[in-house]
Amino acid sequence: MTFRITTKYCAACSLILLVCAQSVFAASRLAARTKSSGNTWIIFVGVLGIFGVIAAIGVYLDKVRSDKIAAFAGSLGLTYRSKPTASDLSLPSGCHLMGIGHGHTIRNILEAVQTPALGFTLFDLQYTVGSGRNASTYQQTVSRMQSSLLCLPSFILFPGTIFSKLGETIMGRKDIDFSDSPVFSEAFVLRGDDDTAIRALFSPKLRQALEATAKLTIEGNADHLFIFRAGHRLKPEEFSATIEQDKKILALFFEAQEAGVAAES
Repeated sequence: MTFRITTKYCAACSLILLVCAQSVFAASRLAARTKSSGNTWIIFVGVLGIFGVIAAIGVYLDKVRSDKIAAFAGSLGLTYRSKPTASDLSLPSGCHLMGIGHGHTIRNILEAVQTPALGFTLFDLQYTVGSGRNASTYQQTVSRMQSSLLCLPSFILFPGTIFSKLGETIMGRKDIDFSDSPVFSEAFVLRGDDDTAIRALFSPKLRQALEATAKLTIEGNADHLFIFRAGHRLKPEEFSATIEQDKKILALFFEAQEAGVAAES
C-alpha cells in the first residue's frame, strides 16, 4: 500500500496534535495542583514539542503551496516571488485592508500581466486583529491592477450581510443603492464619497455582470483596482480561473468608464 501525505491528512494531523496539546496542558495544570512538580517539566517539554510539530506542518504546507504556485507561474512564463522585494511592499497601498489590524505581511507575489498599460499582480496578504488570546490572524489573496487608463472614483464594493446593514443603520454609513437593480443592491454594499461619479461608473451592464460575483470585494481609486474574497487564500488550482475572472471584471470597469466619458461628451 502506498502512503501519500496530502493536505487533508496534514490538516487532520494538526487537529489531532492540537487536541493532544490541550490534553497535555490540562494534565500539567492538574499536576501542579496535586504538587506533582517532579513531572511537570516533562509535560511542558512535551507541549513544546507538540506545538513544534504543528508549526512544522504549517511550514510544510506553505512550502507545498508555494511550490505549486511557482510551477503554475513557470508553465505560463509568469514572474513569481515567494518573498517580497522592497518594491513589492507597496502593493497593498491604497487597499482598505492596510487600515485593519496590524502586522501586515505579503508573500507569494505572482505577476499575471506586466505591460506599460497594465500591471496585474496577485499576492497573499496576512494581518492580525487584536492581541493576546483575542488575536485573530487573517490570510487572503488579493488581486491588484494598476493602469494609467483607469480613472476611478474612490469606492468599495463588498458583500452585503446583516452586519453591514446593521452598521449602516447604527453608524450612519451610506450605502449607494440602485432602484433599478434590486438584486445588486441587496447582494452588495457600495460606498464612496462621490455619489454622482460612482453612480455614473456603475452602469446597469456593470451591475448586472457583478451580480454573479457576489462574494467578492472590489475596491477602486484613481488608477488602482483591488479584487479579493475576504478571508480566502487562493488554492494553487484556483489561480488560473481567478486571473481570467479578474481580467473580465477589469474589462467591465474599462467599458463602464469609457461609456461614462462618452455620455458626458
